[in-house]
Parts: sequence; structure tokens; C-alpha cells
Amino acid sequence: MKKIIASLLLSLFMFPVLAFAAGGITPTANSGLAGDIGKNIKMSDQPIDQTLNTIANYVIGALIIMAVFYVIWAGYTFVTSAGDSEKVNTARQRIMYAAIGIVVALLAKGIISLVLSAVGA
Repeated sequence: MKKIIASLLLSLFMFPVLAFAAGGITPTANSGLAGDIGKNIKMSDQPIDQTLNTIANYVIGALIIMAVFYVIWAGYTFVTSAGDSEKVNTARQRIMYAAIGIVVALLAKGIISLVLSAVGA
């Protein structure tokens, strides 16, 4: 189960990178020929600060989505605890950790925006 969750989290973090990589290739009629390798690859026209901001938005969005799923998991644990105080405490800790995670993700977004506005981007 841990391997499945780890692979899902890794795929969430790799998705923006793969999306940027796929968006830069422009196919042509001769793109399959060996002599044309590398000629049809176009880098992004965005400045680096906008690219980093876009990647940060994807990562922060993924973190918030993971925190929401963590709260749902904690709620499920809380509901199925059947009065077991250890499970109730575990569920409360998970909710607290998810709330801390959401706050940290939002603070990270605020810090990124602050730095970009200070730089003049």
C-alpha cells in the first residue's frame, strides 16, 4: 500500500514536468527522419520566473489536494474508530497535520508571490 501511495505522489509531482516537456515539441512532416532530430523541439517562450511560478502553482495545488485526501482519511479513521481512544487520537493528529500542511502550502505560495513582486517580475 505504501508503494502505491508513493508512486501516486511521485506521479503528481512529475505531471507538471511532463506537461512542459510534451508541450515543447512541434511535429512536422519530416519529424521521423534521423536528420531532423532536435530541429523541431522548441523551448518555452515564457521567462524563467513565470515558468517557476507555474511549477510552484502545480506543486502547491497538489499539496493542497493531498492534504484534503489526508483529512478525508482522518475522517474515515475517526468514524470507524468505534470509540477506540487511540484511533480517535490518531485521527485528530492527522487532521491537525493536514491543517498544518495546508497552511504551509499557502504560506509557501505567499512567499513565492512576495519574492517575485520584490524582484519586479
